[in-house]
Amino acid sequence: SASASASASASAAAAPSPCPLPVLREAMAAQNLAAVLVPSGDPHNSEMAPPCFDRRHFVSGFTGSAGTAVVTADRAMLWTDGRYFVQAEQELGEGWTLMRAGMPGVETV
Repeated sequence: SASASASASASAAAAPSPCPLPVLREAMAAQNLAAVLVPSGDPHNSEMAPPCFDRRHFVSGFTGSAGTAVVTADRAMLWTDGRYFVQAEQELGEGWTLMRAGMPGVETV
């Protein structure tokens, strides 16, 4: 139906697309930043943060509820736990490295 199509289009339009890494790195260089840490959640540590605080998703494309992204001039990494390994592998864009938190030999944030 037309209303279902309109609703689907509105949902697709509302979903933010990931910020391309070169754009983020250009902004980092302009501010003389060596790295950007992008946590999950909001400044109030709310259990269910409002969409306006979905910075990690905007930067990385990862939609899981737990994870931390770090971007430097030459690396983009996402730490998440075992519940989200498969999802992260599917959602992270080119240039991202999944850091499997809790696994032997994996650096911590």
